[in-house]
Parts: sequence; structure tokens; C-alpha cells
Amino acid sequence: MKPSNVRGFTLVELLVVIAIIGTLVALLLPAVQRARESSRRSNCLNNIRQLALAATHFETRMRRYPGLFDELPAQQRQSDNGERFTTWAVLLLPDMEHQNVFDLYAKGDVPMPSMYVESYLCPSDGAKIRSGNVMSYVANAGWATSASNQVPANGAFLNRAYDPKAAIMEGHWKDGRDHTLAFSERTDSEGYDIMGWNGYRQASDEKGDFIDREVVVNQKYDRTWGPAFVWQTQPASCSYINGPLCGCDPIDPPCVPQSGTGRYLGVSCTFKCNTAMRSPNAKPSSDHGGGVNVAFASGRALFLRDTIDYRVFRALMTLNEKMSNSPERDMVLDDNALN
Repeated sequence: MKPSNVRGFTLVELLVVIAIIGTLVALLLPAVQRARESSRRSNCLNNIRQLALAATHFETRMRRYPGLFDELPAQQRQSDNGERFTTWAVLLLPDMEHQNVFDLYAKGDVPMPSMYVESYLCPSDGAKIRSGNVMSYVANAGWATSASNQVPANGAFLNRAYDPKAAIMEGHWKDGRDHTLAFSERTDSEGYDIMGWNGYRQASDEKGDFIDREVVVNQKYDRTWGPAFVWQTQPASCSYINGPLCGCDPIDPPCVPQSGTGRYLGVSCTFKCNTAMRSPNAKPSSDHGGGVNVAFASGRALFLRDTIDYRVFRALMTLNEKMSNSPERDMVLDDNALN
């Protein structure tokens, strides 16, 4: 019986097949990665939209917009150990369906590390761990200056720790909620319960005041850098969307939050490094490439290109451009300005 000839792959043919498969994988992988990033960006956009809607719910309940830093009302503090000052992100926890986490702050029983809130993390923010008080979103704190200079026209979130009477009310939205930024992404933002403002003192005075009035009122050395983004009258390169980070002079001492409170002390933070240099870094940034997700006070959310004219970006941050401290107060915006 004549044996049959069984022909197999030659080494060259095998290498050709492997090369073809490798080429196909190389072509498909970027498409898969783009699809995954598109999904992550969509989820991120939904998170920031929920923040804007939560702020409107808060406004309905409290008849004012949330403060950037605020004092929990006595009726909300469930014990004498409850945290007195907190951030907008903690204030919005009940409206983000995390009443149980908010109650821990009200009772003063916040575990270390702090509780993880998934909706406060952008899925594309790859540098952050998925635990603790991780935060990807920041609020529009207006003009990058001392809290003693704040006015409602400059930004949506006011520092109510410094001035408990300060509040954004219904009549302040002269430029329209749909054209006033409320939230953005920021890749280097600190924890959602960390108050990045060096306006506090370590202990209260005889009147119970925790604010360092010498630093804020007299010296005006206080600055805000988180969880916030601010606008500059003369922006440095690091103040633009997705711009580089400004550095600090390494000879200056580090500025760290007071243990257990998340507050930065005016006497501990030098003006040169920890306020003047941190504040310019308080700008929108993301890992998406080409821009950031933002949400407006109306609840509208979109992807804002980082090529936007800074003058337009600054105008979007003010509630009333004509009455703000912007160096150019005659800008009238429409949707074409966002493209």
C-alpha cells in the first residue's frame, strides 16, 4: 500500500501566520482601548452630571447653593464630636444617596481611612487608588484670591467657613445656569473631605472663631486649591486646562492638613510655596486627552476641549461677568464659544 503524503506547516509559513496574527492584534488593540476609554469617559461624564444635579437638590432643600467649605449646622451635627467644618463634597453626600457616610461625619465617627464613594472617582483617573477619600472632581471656587475678597459674581461656590452669611441664591445667576460652570475633573485633587485652604487656626479664640483673621483679612495670604478649581486674572501655563504643574521651592516646609480635621493652618502654610504655588495648579485636568468633563449649574454636562480660549473659560466660571473681578467683563457667551 502506497503511503500517503501528509504535509505540515513549514517554519516560514508558521512565522508568517504569527506575524499576521500579531499585526491584526496590533491593529485591533488601539480600537479596543479607545472603546474602553469611551465607556470610562461616558461613566465619568455621568458622575459629574450627578454632582450637578445633587447640587440643585441641595439648593432646593437649603434655599441656597452649597458652600465650598461650610460649617455643618448644629441640627445636623449628631454629637459634640461631629466635624464642624467640611467640604462641598461631604455636604452633597445625602443628595448623592450616601446619607450613611454623611452621618459618620455628623457623628464624628469617620473611620481612617475615610469611606470610599465610587461616584466621586472618574474611571479614567488611573493614578488614583479605588479606596478611601479618593476624589476626581472639583468645584468652581471662582477668583484665585483671598476669601476676604469673595463675591457671588466670581464663582458658584463660596467659602462659608470664612463667612457663614455668604451664599449663592437664585437671583445671582445673571449669566444663566446653563453657561456657568459648577464642576470639573482634576487629576491631582486631594480627598473629598480635605479642605485645601490655609485660612484656619489650630484652636478657636475666645469667641469660638477657628479662622486665622490675620492671614485672611490683614495679610490676605490665604488661597484655595482644593477640592476646587479657580480662575486667574493673569494665568500661568500651569493654570490652563490640562496644563503642567507649577512646582514648589523645595526649601520651604511642607504644608500638611491638621491631623484629624483635613484643615490647613494659616500659620503652617507659607505664602511662597504652599499658597501662591498651589492655587495656580487648581485647574481642570483629566486623563482623557484633549479636554475634561465639566458640568454646569443647570445640570448640563459635556466634554470641554482644552484648546478653549482662557477668556471664554474664565467667563464660564463667573455667575455675573459684568459684576465680577474678571479683567474682561464685556464677554457675552453662546454655545459656539464652547467649540
